[in-house]
Amino acid sequence: MRIHTTAFVRVATITMVTALCFLSPSTSAAQQVVVDGGAPTGDAGFNVSDDYRSAAAFTVGAGGIQFDAIRFWGIYASGSAYAPVMYWQILADVGGAPDNASVVAEGHGIASATERLAGAPFPGYSSWQFDFGTGLQSLGAGGFWLALHDGTLDFTSPDYTASGLTWEMTSGGTPYQSEAISPGLGWAQQGDQGLAFQLLDTRQVVATPEPASLVLLATGLFAIGVVRRRARR
Repeated sequence: MRIHTTAFVRVATITMVTALCFLSPSTSAAQQVVVDGGAPTGDAGFNVSDDYRSAAAFTVGAGGIQFDAIRFWGIYASGSAYAPVMYWQILADVGGAPDNASVVAEGHGIASATERLAGAPFPGYSSWQFDFGTGLQSLGAGGFWLALHDGTLDFTSPDYTASGLTWEMTSGGTPYQSEAISPGLGWAQQGDQGLAFQLLDTRQVVATPEPASLVLLATGLFAIGVVRRRARR
């Protein structure tokens, strides 16, 4: 009996050591929403192509945030996915409106499109989710506006498109603002709702142990438990 128990313990120990050696976690990228401007409703807000852009308000609390991607929802023709080059700016809030003189961050990126809801808000058009990278950005506490345009934001020689892309609305929130890039007439409040968007941090990593390693570890622990029960008897 002693020889049999000793061999059993030896096998259990080898099993546990093997499991611990290979218990290296697998990692998978995850994205964290650091600013949530609201979910899309299927209703078109305002034009972000031609010579117009729109802006949505948001607030950053104490401690600030970091983000490296922007997600927004827009209304565009159904069918093949549209991949616009989206130009964006983070503008400071001055008097409850975006301030062109206070550009906190800006850039542009090619957006990927995923059709979310066909036939919204009317046949032939769909609600699309657009995602694009911004590079790592940092914002301190305060009030800001996210401004988007399907084309450059050069006021002196605007390079704009006529894609017909509109930024989708969200329920509630701060009423959004729009501005004509050419001739640059200034921001004006539009509607009584906000615009749907999120600021994302895609650098987060979630570690999950390999399933096979967990099985080995559990088997070893079970075997040692059996030996202890036998020893008590």
